[in-house]
Amino acid sequence: AEKWADAGIKLVFSGHEHCSDATTYTSTSGNTISDFATTSLTMYPLQYRYIEMHEEAIIYESRTVDEIDTDALKEMIPDYTDEQIAELEEVILLSEFHLNRASKEQPQQVTELDGKFHEVLYRASNSRILRHVLSDFHKYVKLARKASVTNHMRAEKSIEEHKAILDAIKNKDADRAEALANEHMMNVMKYLNMRV
Repeated sequence: AEKWADAGIKLVFSGHEHCSDATTYTSTSGNTISDFATTSLTMYPLQYRYIEMHEEAIIYESRTVDEIDTDALKEMIPDYTDEQIAELEEVILLSEFHLNRASKEQPQQVTELDGKFHEVLYRASNSRILRHVLSDFHKYVKLARKASVTNHMRAEKSIEEHKAILDAIKNKDADRAEALANEHMMNVMKYLNMRV
């Protein structure tokens, strides 16, 4: 920190931590460097830093994501095709079948179907940006998702949440579908946080 502060570096973001922290260091020459440790957005409660840099001070606060921007999904609700709805229904039926089947492949199959449900939603949004961001996010939490849906009770709850989202889509209730999708994603993150 001494060398960095004296080299004129004022601000460092360290990250992918499971906690948030901020610290400053002042070198023997009187130069100050600030380090902001930032959390992983895949760890509940999904915190991030908001920082304003001024000549005389750095103002920062931790903020929490309390919903996911699902506008593209919401806007697509009235335009879901019968084929997309049928694909979502099939995923849910297969999920229920494999969840209640006693086999060593059951956790993997339920995990894959959980991912497929989300993939169909992303595709249906017709938003390349949303699809890219959410599919990258989903790949990142794939192992964590496996932990979530391999717990029988959480898997059952996840399937029920998927059914409710699908029901809202079928009823063309965009506001309800959006609210349920956000609730579902937050429930998954809360469950995963309890396991850590």
